[in-house]
Amino acid sequence: MRKASFASRGSTIAVVGAGVIGLTTAIRLLEAGFDVTVLSRDHPTETVSAVAAAYWHPFAVAPEHRVLPWARTTYRISRRLATDPSSGVSFKPLRKYYPAGEANTYWMNAAGGYHRLPPEVLPEGATEGYELNVPVMDSSRFVPFLVTWVEDLGGAISLEEVESLASLSGRFDLVVNCAGLGARHLAEDTSVAPIRGQVLRVSNPDQLEPTVISFDVGWEKTYIVPRVSDCILGGTAHSDSWDRQPSAAQTEEILERCARLQPALKNAEIHEVLVGLRPSRPEIRLTLEEQQWGVPVIHNYGHGGAGYTVCWGCASAALSETLRISGIP
Repeated sequence: MRKASFASRGSTIAVVGAGVIGLTTAIRLLEAGFDVTVLSRDHPTETVSAVAAAYWHPFAVAPEHRVLPWARTTYRISRRLATDPSSGVSFKPLRKYYPAGEANTYWMNAAGGYHRLPPEVLPEGATEGYELNVPVMDSSRFVPFLVTWVEDLGGAISLEEVESLASLSGRFDLVVNCAGLGARHLAEDTSVAPIRGQVLRVSNPDQLEPTVISFDVGWEKTYIVPRVSDCILGGTAHSDSWDRQPSAAQTEEILERCARLQPALKNAEIHEVLVGLRPSRPEIRLTLEEQQWGVPVIHNYGHGGAGYTVCWGCASAALSETLRISGIP
């Protein structure tokens, strides 16, 4: 593919961050013909993206008027990816339950429609419930799939810690900052803060329904995500917590809550207890900041608990901004 005009003059692009946001952004840039290197302290399989339950559902993310179009783009691309068994992407029914006064359906039309569940099928404590089909990305397969995609397109993934964006000046002609929580330091943005999430990877009982279940009571998040060979149970959402150590008490609480929704999980075997820090921000930052660090920087961070929901939409927006500043129509 012919390289974009400023790339044809020997310029290169660094994507900082190897989570789902960084990898999908790198793929879009590579597909457009740019020379891309992904820089990350951690291997993609060791990022917070590798811990995520990764079902399509906007959580702790804003602004709505930008999130919904980005989520629609991800939904559409996921349809195509689901035809490739190696991607780890599939579509499953999502049953979303709400307690009194907390129903929030603004995002469901981005999935092409939904229907309300009758009262007799709602679990205890729920007053409303809805069902819609959503993409589920098995992160244990999807992240390696993205890594292979980057490499097949000629991109490189370099495991190095970026101490500052200014340090990339002279090495690259453009930087796309997909550092997630790391943007708090790299972009000097104190509005970036962690939302701690703990999940369990358990065995998938034969009698378990192949349906994603989600029941949030305030910030107490209970969800069940069946996958091919296991099941993800969640979860927690603790703001401003940097604690990456699993909590035995929270493990018991998660198991208890999930078993109330799906009794088949009562005797599920725990394979792993995983903790990740979601990179929250009052709003996603997807903007160009020119020359502050001696190199133009496109910021693409602050996706909260919705990285898998908006990743392809944000990647496409980052590409559009790259093409704009390079003079490509």
